[in-house]
Amino acid sequence: MELLRQVLVRTQQSLKNENDSFIKSGVNIALEKLNKYFNKMKLKSPYYFIAVILHPSLKRAYFRDKWKRWPQWWKHAERCIETVFDDYINKQADEEDEEVVELQRRKVPYISGDNSGDEYSQSLLVDEDLTSSRSQKRIKLTTELNRYYDAGLEFIKIRDKNGNKANDVVPDPLNWWLTTGQVLYPILAKIALDLFSIPAISSACERAFSQAKKVVTDERNKLAADTIEADQCQKWWLLKGLLPSSLIDCIGSNGASTTPWLTNLNTDLTSYKPNIVVETPAETGRLTEACSLIESNFKIEPA
Repeated sequence: MELLRQVLVRTQQSLKNENDSFIKSGVNIALEKLNKYFNKMKLKSPYYFIAVILHPSLKRAYFRDKWKRWPQWWKHAERCIETVFDDYINKQADEEDEEVVELQRRKVPYISGDNSGDEYSQSLLVDEDLTSSRSQKRIKLTTELNRYYDAGLEFIKIRDKNGNKANDVVPDPLNWWLTTGQVLYPILAKIALDLFSIPAISSACERAFSQAKKVVTDERNKLAADTIEADQCQKWWLLKGLLPSSLIDCIGSNGASTTPWLTNLNTDLTSYKPNIVVETPAETGRLTEACSLIESNFKIEPA
């Protein structure tokens, strides 16, 4: 978004002294529309800022560098991720509180031969396990965001045109969070996985609906929504290799089976002639028509 805005502003400045034209009007309208949606996004949606900050090669340094002249902007971006981060911490703390764990209570000290029974000292003893409560866990979790910032920017080593080593941004932040980030920053990893799994465009969803239309035919118009959902999920899980199954062979070969006993059926039947004695011309005509139909429509291509 920043790059798009820079290109539009630069183009607008270059056309400033030009006569009115479709290009000049288009640039002005595009910049106006971009500013409109940016202001709306800044007020209503924090996810653009969070996505940039969760990029291991950008973090909060990106906004602090690009928005030097607007400190209230990058401060707002950092507040957005802090708010969402606190929500995830509270959610995890609530889940941990729901888990019933039997606490091992500390035994009360007992002095052999002491029958005085100092009730006052006994009354001051507390269970130490209860002191490491939610507040202590929360303090430990809240330092995760600061550790993420303090670790610096993550880069990968590449070779430039001259063969020298150089730093480059992480090309796939989602993969980084699945491997490295998930171990170092578990709370932030949950936010990253929830956020980066959102499709940037709706074309994949549209294709899923188009594929589902082939399932819900006139003959299968009473399929329940759960059944359709399960069918589509299984199909795409198989295509993406998330589920190991022999069905993936059929999908990868456009329906042609690679199972041995089914593969043996993939024979060419175009030269097949049934060994039948025909007595009447009418039956001969029907048989010829049937053979022609087999030759044209019943040919099974080899795998």
